Amino acid sequence: TYTYDQCYTCTWDGTIANGVWENGWVVAVIDKTATSYAPIITSINHTNVTHMYETYRDCTALITPPEIPNGIVSLEGTFQNCTALTTAPEIPDGVVRMAATFFGCASLTEAPTIPEGVTFLILAFYNCSSLQTITLPSLITEISPYTFSGCTALTSISMPSQLTSIGYDAFYNCTALTSLIIPNSVLTIGSSAFYNCSSLEIAPRITSDDNNRT
Repeated sequence: TYTYDQCYTCTWDGTIANGVWENGWVVAVIDKTATSYAPIITSINHTNVTHMYETYRDCTALITPPEIPNGIVSLEGTFQNCTALTTAPEIPDGVVRMAATFFGCASLTEAPTIPEGVTFLILAFYNCSSLQTITLPSLITEISPYTFSGCTALTSISMPSQLTSIGYDAFYNCTALTSLIIPNSVLTIGSSAFYNCSSLEIAPRITSDDNNRT
């Protein structure tokens, strides 16, 4: 384990990326009470930092989002429970995986532009109760379970034409969602995917394999 700038710890560990276990550096802040942080280091012992795993998790005072450097491919729990964060940082084009990235960021009002290369998205905006709108990248084929669950201020979302699956509880309790167009490409919609979306004017198309509440 290394410490640099008296701010971050760097630990050699592993993480799941695109279904494959990969070793790499896990970078996390030491003091979780700051309102801003310097960008993370991008290389340690000649090895690039490619994953930001829970880097700023539970930094509840964080207001100014730190820069995400180029070379990062995976954001997992990166800003989880940063409840004071109102704006998101720019996400580099090289990112392909977002898992619980902004989980519980209750003050986040605007989603970042998600790069076209992102193909895996799960729990990314769970309980972002101030988030109002979001556009998904065109290559996304699945909205995984719980991705937007609890986004009670979400009024609209643009779904890509290649979408094939909407996971269970994906939009659970999105009470402000007023309208939704589900592409004809969607083949499956999970149970309770739209449960308690009480403002939806038109019920979304439901596939025959889903006999649960929507």
